[in-house]
Amino acid sequence: MTLLIDSWRDLRAHPSRTLMSAISLFIAVLAIVGVAVYGEIARDSIVARDEQANGRAVTAQGFVHLSELTVAQLESFERALDHRVGSSHNGYWALEIDVSGAIEVSAANDPTNFIDGTALTAGQLRGIRRMPLLAGQWLDPPNSDVYPPTIVVNSIAAAQVGGVGTNLIAKSSQGMQQIAFRVVGVVDDGNRVARTYMPLASTLHFDPVSREGNHGDLYVHAPGVGLETLQEAVSVAVVDSGVVISDYSGNGNERTPTVELSRHDNGEHMGLGLDTVKLGFFAATAITLVVAIVGMANIGLASIRERQRELSVRLAVGFSRRRVFLLILGSSSVLGALVATTAILVAYLVVSGIVPGLSVFPLVNRPDFPWGSAILALIVSLSATVFGALAPAIAAARVEIATALR
Repeated sequence: MTLLIDSWRDLRAHPSRTLMSAISLFIAVLAIVGVAVYGEIARDSIVARDEQANGRAVTAQGFVHLSELTVAQLESFERALDHRVGSSHNGYWALEIDVSGAIEVSAANDPTNFIDGTALTAGQLRGIRRMPLLAGQWLDPPNSDVYPPTIVVNSIAAAQVGGVGTNLIAKSSQGMQQIAFRVVGVVDDGNRVARTYMPLASTLHFDPVSREGNHGDLYVHAPGVGLETLQEAVSVAVVDSGVVISDYSGNGNERTPTVELSRHDNGEHMGLGLDTVKLGFFAATAITLVVAIVGMANIGLASIRERQRELSVRLAVGFSRRRVFLLILGSSSVLGALVATTAILVAYLVVSGIVPGLSVFPLVNRPDFPWGSAILALIVSLSATVFGALAPAIAAARVEIATALR
């Protein structure tokens, strides 16, 4: 306790040296916490953008052409995929058919205000892609007896024709009768143009047989499951359902209808890039920390040269060299603890006040304050002050008593 009191008094007795050391250490500690927070947000943001556009890792995608698709065929295909992908691998599947230009969606009270970016969907598209709900809910299950059927719009479309509760009209350029839809949700899908999502089952109820077939994309994702396993699950599901698909694969005369899948997300490639970025952040932080340690050592050595008479007097009146050594080391340790605490407090206020307002939300989950990094910063701060004060403390312990007599 006496050593701590003496160390505090020593810091107060030399305010300029204390301030210069504190500033360099403060920057280094704040950098550690800042890099941890920024790194987490940057990583989540990059991953989220890819998941929003291409699907979560691992997502497989295959082109399908469903000839003369009926409600019964779609339900059979859904049951097979639910079993082979959902139940067997705890995964998700989604069928997305882009009908932009073929189906126009307009406001019920203003037919001239229309959106031509539309996708017919089945399955769990939000289980494949990261599409946070901004309002309302996702599409009702395909077997729900709901009229008017539901539709989901992105934020651009909501601004154009209206959000949750708005009635819309969909009409086809191929002669499909007009269908009334009710907006039940608004999503952030990453598109910069207006887009709507309609349940494929609902359109088939009003247009029972597709006249020209449906060209679309089948997406499959199961956490921890590889591409080969997903391919096998989809191939078996196609056979189980009996749905006619124009793509075939096989050798010789034995040809089995299937969907050729390929890796669609960029998770594997992004991991390497993110690791490189993190390494760069840590390298920059390490350099800042080394500069702080060197700066503290230089300031400390210069201070010891100025305090030689004071330190020799302390030795002359009974201080041991060990106590002088611990005094200099203790002063730096107290300074390190105070600076680290202040830096962590500043970082906490910044994270709490500024981070929630960043544009990446709600796509990215708001990060919690990195208390683990804060504790690491405290440990690093104390270690840095010890290393930075080691040379000055040794120099102080070696001061000659005779210096006081000059």
